[in-house]
Amino acid sequence: MLIVGGILSSMFGGGDSTSTSTSSTPSNDAAAQLSDAAASVSSAIDAATSGGQDSASNASSKDSDLAVGETFTGRKGLAITVNSFNSITDVFGDPNVCAEVNYTNNGTDQADFQGYWDWKVQNPNGVITDPTFVASANMLESGSLAPGGTITGDVCFKGADPGEYTLNYDPQLQIFSDKASWKATI
Repeated sequence: MLIVGGILSSMFGGGDSTSTSTSSTPSNDAAAQLSDAAASVSSAIDAATSGGQDSASNASSKDSDLAVGETFTGRKGLAITVNSFNSITDVFGDPNVCAEVNYTNNGTDQADFQGYWDWKVQNPNGVITDPTFVASANMLESGSLAPGGTITGDVCFKGADPGEYTLNYDPQLQIFSDKASWKATI
């Protein structure tokens, strides 16, 4: 917001209090300055919300309806693949669905991942749920990947109704994060 205030004050401020106006209608100069200020504010907001990326690169930060096996690559080079999506029965006999997901950091900076907080699933009945913890030797934990690092693990959800599922990558602990979804049928 300081950026916006600075832009507006530099464009309209700076006059002394002894100035007098000889016209009761705004000049074309003032209208042009107002238009320029609006464009500057819009550009500043775009830059702040895109992490310095231009608008064209933001258009690719949301992919939907990827197929299992397809890879989504976010703005910062984090490549995410859903390798498989299957139903399992946990140690208590309860049905679950699990996705094996892979993260590869192709970017130049460290990238965080959160096995529990990055994912949601929409089941065939339209119910969207968070992951659950099941006894799996390969549960996806949380951590960071150095550039070139990779990790694979399972993300599981309660229930295993037959039909089409939508697995949503939507990191909850990151501001301005990339989003993607994969379709799978059980």
